[in-house]
Order: sequence, then structure tokens, then C-alpha cells
Amino acid sequence: MADFPLQRRSPRGNKLEPTLLPNFSPNVASGHGLHAVSPGELVDDFAPRVASTGSLVPSGTTATGTGTLSIQNGVLGGLPIAVTVNTTSGDTLAQVAAIIADAVNANAELDYFGFTAEVLPSGDVQISQPSSVGNFSAITWAAGTTAIALAITQMAGGSGAIIPLNNFNFIQGSANFPLWYGIPKDLSYATVLALVTQGMPVM
Repeated sequence: MADFPLQRRSPRGNKLEPTLLPNFSPNVASGHGLHAVSPGELVDDFAPRVASTGSLVPSGTTATGTGTLSIQNGVLGGLPIAVTVNTTSGDTLAQVAAIIADAVNANAELDYFGFTAEVLPSGDVQISQPSSVGNFSAITWAAGTTAIALAITQMAGGSGAIIPLNNFNFIQGSANFPLWYGIPKDLSYATVLALVTQGMPVM
């Protein structure tokens, strides 16, 4: 792990800044041989990522209809992703919460990007995504014909490494930086912020 720093010291002080890690699966000795370990497993073993979370609180009297829940994130290519929420007149708010969570968890694209949903004992729907990348997610709700309102607390609280999803080129000013699988990059917070602003496909 010495070759793959999880954090770096800021040139502006002693604050630890996030490091962009390669998305590849190195072979690790274990038991009777070698096995491939994903970068996510490596990160979580040595510097666990904390999930970013947000909440949805349904209210109102349900009508039979269709609403749309959308998740946007400037860091991740392929978003926003919209999921359809179908309700039936007479559904309780607990049933609506379960319908929303099931719709999020059934979406293959959201699953690919690490989004999950669960209904908490309070009846709120919690949306989660690993690491600090989730902090840049924005959730919106269009009630459509469901007559359901959602009080949305946007996602926050995530921390940990950002891992590239694909090979890509990042342009900052007049400089071009290729970021590839298998090649570690130790980046400043300002550079990570520029990546996010440009909507680069990192996670």
C-alpha cells in the first residue's frame, strides 16, 4: 500500500487532502495463493470511506399516479438519473417510502454509481453513496400525479478517497492531464474541485 497514498499533505499547511486512486484490481497474497482485490476493498481496509447520506420524508394523501425522483452529480458521467415512482390511491406514507426505496435500489445505473436507499425506523427514506463524491449529489422530486410531497435533505457527510471509473483526460488551464487505470495520481484539493466542476467521470 505504500505506493498508493490515500491522502497527501496540503502544500498550504498540514491538512490532509483527498487522493485520487486508480481503479484496478491488484493481486494480493492470501491463504493458498493470490486473489484480485478491488480498489474499493483496499481503500475500505486501510482508510474506510464514510458514505454521504440524504433523506426523503413523504407527506400528503396519496393518489394513483406517477412521480419522478432524480439524482444529479457533476462528478459522475451519465447523470442525472431519473427513477419512476408509481403510487396507488390509499397507499400509506410508509408504503410510499418503501416504493421510493425500491425504485432507487432497482435502478441499474444508480446501483453502478453506488447509490442505495433504505427506509429508516422513522419512516424516512435514506439515500447513500460511498465516499465524498456523494456530497456533490442533488436530489429532486417531481410529484406528477401522485399528490405526494417530499421534504428533501440533500446528501452530505461523505468522506474518503475518490476512485476513477474510467480512463480520461482532464484539462486544467492549458495543461492536459491523462488519468488512467493503474497509474496513481496524488492530487491537491483544488485539482479535485476542478475535476468536479468539469464533471469528470471520477468516483
